[in-house]
Amino acid sequence: MHPLVILASLFGLLLTLAGALGAHVIGAADPAWNSAILFGFVHTLAALGASALPVAGRLKLVAGWTFLAGVGLFSFALIARTAVRSLAAGDPAGGLAMAAPAGGLCFMAGWVLLALAGWRARKT
Repeated sequence: MHPLVILASLFGLLLTLAGALGAHVIGAADPAWNSAILFGFVHTLAALGASALPVAGRLKLVAGWTFLAGVGLFSFALIARTAVRSLAAGDPAGGLAMAAPAGGLCFMAGWVLLALAGWRARKT
C-alpha cells in the first residue's frame, strides 16, 4: 500500500467525475473549469510518475505529494468555485480564489523537486 498512489488514484476519480459534471451540468465552455481539469489530471499523473521513478531518496515522493497538494489547492478550488458560481447566483465561494495561486505554486515546486530528485540520482 502506497498512500501517494492511493490518493493520486482518488484524485483521478474525482477529476473524472468533475469532468463529467462539467460536460453534462455546468457546461464545458467555462475556461476555469477546463483549466482545473487539465492541470489536475496532468499533475495527478506527474505524482504517479514521481512515485514510480527508479531513483533512491525521498525527494521524488516529496515532489509527488507537492503535485497532489497543488491539485487540491488549484484544481479542486477552481472546480468548487466555478460550480458554486454556475449553480447559484453571485460568487459565495470567492474565498476559494486564494487557493488557486497557492496550488499553482505547488505545481511549480513539484516540478523543481522532481528535477532535483533526478539530478541527485544521476550523481549517486
